[in-house]
Amino acid sequence: MIIVGIILATLAGLSILSIISDKFGVFERIGLGYIIGLGIVTFSFFTFNVIGVKSTFVSINAVLVVTIIGGYFLGKGNVLKNWFLDKALITKYALNGMWLVCFLIIIYLLYVITQKALYWPTLEFDSVTGYDFMARAIAKEGFINNSIIQHMRNSREYVRILYPPFASCTFAYAYLWGAAQPNLIVIFHFTAFFIVFYNWLIRFTNPMAAILFTLAALVTPEFFSHAAMALSNLPNALHTGIMFISLFIWMREKEMRYLIIAIIFAALNTFTRSDAVVFSLVGIFFVIIESIKDKKWLNILYFSIGSLVSFIAWNLFAAKVLHSQGTSDYFVKYLFFDSDKIAQMFGHIKMYMYTDNGFYGLTFWVFYIAIFISAKAWKNPAQIFLLITVMAWFGYTALYYQMDNKVIDSLDVLMKASYKRGLFNFVPLCWFYVAISPAMVWFFEKLDKFLYE
Repeated sequence: MIIVGIILATLAGLSILSIISDKFGVFERIGLGYIIGLGIVTFSFFTFNVIGVKSTFVSINAVLVVTIIGGYFLGKGNVLKNWFLDKALITKYALNGMWLVCFLIIIYLLYVITQKALYWPTLEFDSVTGYDFMARAIAKEGFINNSIIQHMRNSREYVRILYPPFASCTFAYAYLWGAAQPNLIVIFHFTAFFIVFYNWLIRFTNPMAAILFTLAALVTPEFFSHAAMALSNLPNALHTGIMFISLFIWMREKEMRYLIIAIIFAALNTFTRSDAVVFSLVGIFFVIIESIKDKKWLNILYFSIGSLVSFIAWNLFAAKVLHSQGTSDYFVKYLFFDSDKIAQMFGHIKMYMYTDNGFYGLTFWVFYIAIFISAKAWKNPAQIFLLITVMAWFGYTALYYQMDNKVIDSLDVLMKASYKRGLFNFVPLCWFYVAISPAMVWFFEKLDKFLYE
């Protein structure tokens, strides 16, 4: 039955996309539609809790049905239009051995990780005591502010149930549909992202390069393994990737629909993990720069409000309804310089991004090589995406530097447990840049001409 729920959520997401624009491609619509559908589910759970209405199987799915019907009429039936593929492109590349082999490997890997997700129960400590635990309570009691909040208030695990509600609410949705575990939600999320990732890559490079680097991103060791885990790190990374890539496409092509997608996924991101607010701030910076150039000031307002609304809403809810400690209490509220802390942080960063390939494989090494060989082409538009990635990493690292380790865990624990996983956010960004970097685009264009001309 969970498949029916997944289809219903996807149709709701497709309806939202049809309102935004009728120009999205088939695979863009499928991938984005599913994830946006999960966002509708999450905001429904949250809104019902705020107004004091119990979330049930009927009420949540009623919202989805209303969204589907409303989207059909407001989108003027666009949801039913343009479901076609470019047959010439399919014929050309489906007959190419390299493209076909990469495609079949991706399908096989998705099958394998799906089998793992369905076979193993939820075992991760953070989920058992946090996301999955909360999801079961939400599905049973119908409220985010449920009995677990009260019973665990004095527990050291209390912080684990106070994460923003995207993971716990989407997992609760699976339980409402009778699922034994929520891992299938994450698998479809993972698959939907790579559908979008590939389709956005072919805007900047040819399909052969797009499929190769999609495969490279997918097989990143720790990234791939988390597709079978019921945690928030992977959805956080996928939302970050879509937000920044769609923002980059908007900066290049000036199509408003991609700015709207960036706004939606920035909002979803801070409803997944609160530390994702640093990515919203980086996005706001680039929207300001671009809007000043174009003299379209309202874009700044749209993105600023849209990208921060979830962060503000959840923190107000946590403080006023859940009566939790404020997020700001975990940070030093003034700028400071601590050379020992910087040295300790970069010791960990060196391990995760340079010396230990067990977590992220060759992701960062290939990224550095692409930067080096494309350095002379600094005027190439792809370098703007590099700047976005670097600024996002700098902001993310600065966030951990400002944390007050006297209030929360030690820096060593945070770097090993949290910062390492937060680097997930940069896996799709790094591979996207590698694929669209000037040197790689040049190489695959030459290869394409050699094979087909």
